[in-house]
Amino acid sequence: MMKKERNNDDGERLLERIAFNPRAMVGKPVIEETHLTVEDVLNLLAHGAQVTEILTGARAC
Repeated sequence: MMKKERNNDDGERLLERIAFNPRAMVGKPVIEETHLTVEDVLNLLAHGAQVTEILTGARAC
């Protein structure tokens, strides 16, 4: 099986979307323009949620 190589720019762009605000979401890092904490996203992924499900839910907020 061949692994798809990730472009480091993709990771950098994702990191740029993470915001920290001590007055929002108890200071947890969040995905910009959403009410999703990074912790929530990782937990959803760990429990089998698909990326499209997460994105759809984020847009509904």
